[in-house]
Amino acid sequence: MAFMQINHHISLLFSQATMSYFPHLRSMTCTQTCYFRNIIAAQ
Repeated sequence: MAFMQINHHISLLFSQATMSYFPHLRSMTCTQTCYFRNIIAAQ
């Protein structure tokens, strides 16, 4: 549970940084985030 919270926090920070500095990567970041969420949910 703690791992999921930490991972989610890192994902949010990564997404915010990506949106701030690389707007054209927004959709890719969303796809990666959803992909990692599916992996975590499957475990």
